[in-house]
Amino acid sequence: MRNVQRPATTRPPINHPGRRRGIATVCREERALVEFALTWLPFGTIANEHLWVEFGMTPSRYVDRLAEALEGPVRRTLHPETLQELKRFVSHQMIERRRRNQQH
Repeated sequence: MRNVQRPATTRPPINHPGRRRGIATVCREERALVEFALTWLPFGTIANEHLWVEFGMTPSRYVDRLAEALEGPVRRTLHPETLQELKRFVSHQMIERRRRNQQH
């Protein structure tokens, strides 16, 4: 019998986080949303033109997506204080949006 080499598998190893059943991996977009927010957090708001350039999103859509991301797997990658600070930022942005909508 001949010794035939099998081609290397392209699947991640069994212990790879993406292969574990029931555990979602952090997607790049969610990580980018969080990193962008952390950059702008000291200023208390995000310049709209930067959102368009980076993500092609309105401020409202960005805040909604960031809120969703903070409830997903990315939250496990953040320090608890950072997570709380980001959640306060999102909450403040949503309150401001409601206030602006009520004035119009």
